Amino acid sequence: MSVPKAARPTRKNKSDRRLAHDLNHFLTAILAAVDSTLARDGLDAATRTEMRLARQATERAAELLGDSRAAPKGLALPEGLALPEVLALDDVLRDAAPLLTGLLGPAIRLELALADPDVAVCANPAQLGRVLTNLTANARDAMPEGGTLVLRSGRTGHHATIAVEDSGVGILPEVLPRIFEPGFTTAGGSGGQGLGLAIVNDIVRQAGGFVTAESVPGRGTTMLVHWPLAEGLAKSVPPPLTAKTVLLVEDEPIMRQLAVRALRQTGWHVVVAAESGAAALAAAEVAKPDIVVSDLALPGMDGAALVSALRTKWPNLPAILVSGYAESTARANPKAENMVFLAKPYTLAALVAAIQAMVHD
Repeated sequence: MSVPKAARPTRKNKSDRRLAHDLNHFLTAILAAVDSTLARDGLDAATRTEMRLARQATERAAELLGDSRAAPKGLALPEGLALPEVLALDDVLRDAAPLLTGLLGPAIRLELALADPDVAVCANPAQLGRVLTNLTANARDAMPEGGTLVLRSGRTGHHATIAVEDSGVGILPEVLPRIFEPGFTTAGGSGGQGLGLAIVNDIVRQAGGFVTAESVPGRGTTMLVHWPLAEGLAKSVPPPLTAKTVLLVEDEPIMRQLAVRALRQTGWHVVVAAESGAAALAAAEVAKPDIVVSDLALPGMDGAALVSALRTKWPNLPAILVSGYAESTARANPKAENMVFLAKPYTLAALVAAIQAMVHD
């Protein structure tokens, strides 16, 4: 993906993005509370049904929020008339390769790195295909002089993973949080319809998964699609790593409390649930974190500046920056290595899986 010349935001645009950020905060908190309730043992059928309805309503609200923020005409989500099927992920990528090769053109080489023939997902084939074509098209545009695109399959926790790795121009750290915004484009003022990553994000989120991104300017971009494993396989997945320390930084009290509970229930040690960057730095002096998870928009020191400060002491500290679409720039730009962005609203399962994907024994 190429990097745009950022347009100067208007006061109204700033206000709209701030509102979207706040609403995504609360939608994430609602999803977290509903999922926490559904995870309880002994829940009666009526309550379980009501919680599922609440979840569907919250997800629909998230879709409407995205639609209200100028999703480009012609990029509406697929109708989804086809029923989901159980698909072997390696077969999906292998079958898609000829189409994607044609989409890339002769100057870009497509490589497949297929890891596990037993990994399966439950998905609408057309929607999964749209995810692959959108990500491939973006990767092609990031390699105008040619290069290599690698599609990798794998499994992390309860999710199958598709990594789309290009050798292109990469994305600047201050631009990376914006790539999931509806209508966001790297085409400057040329009137493009956007990268289509908001659509990718919506498709994957509706399936119960999430998308993360990591990039190094001049060295390429990796888009990671985390799609829930098909029913049955997920039960055989080992539990999350234990005895690992998470530095959680979230200024919304409800979300902070729910995230702490979810992480501790799945075996993670939360060193602190900090409400600000300054509090997080103080906590890190007491106990070294194995990973930092921070909202990008924080009072005072923002999440990007916090990661930069922590990496002066621990240069390779993994980081997840959570973006509610509103953060268009950051006051400090941490090195992009070993860092991903997670868009709001997200589920607690997605947060745990993202941490699991980045922290290794």
